Amino acid sequence: METDSRLQAWAHPMRRKDRELGREEAESILSRGEYGILCTCGSAGIPYGVPVNYVYEDGCICFHSAAEGHKVQHLQENPYAGFTVVGATRVLPQKFSTQYESAIAFGRVTPAEGERKRAILRALAAKYSPEHSRKAADYIARDGARTAVYSLRIEHLCGKAHR
Repeated sequence: METDSRLQAWAHPMRRKDRELGREEAESILSRGEYGILCTCGSAGIPYGVPVNYVYEDGCICFHSAAEGHKVQHLQENPYAGFTVVGATRVLPQKFSTQYESAIAFGRVTPAEGERKRAILRALAAKYSPEHSRKAADYIARDGARTAVYSLRIEHLCGKAHR
């Protein structure tokens, strides 16, 4: 997918080049993360950050949602979002510092429908409840239609670490 020109103009080089991670390392952080913070901004210009469970696959961050609420309203008004995952951290009190790793992604969010939606719900269940695959399949079949599912196609990804 081609990157939106607004995003290209906004994205700038990382200030601390010595802490910049390559794309593979940033993707690894996304793959290993338990949750991330989805950051949206609706038409009123008020930002909203919310933690979500997610799966990372094929260059997309996929997550589920209720069918309404701040997140859904913002995504209807403005489909662009940021997504942050913080990996391993360790506070170093004697150095007044922290060891950390993080990844930040930006892109356009679209609803997932049909088989893509069901596949994402199965992937979420496999990640968070691998020992309950049969129960998850029943739940998806019974209640999946009431669940909203979204996919953020990554247009810009950066990673940073202090190790």
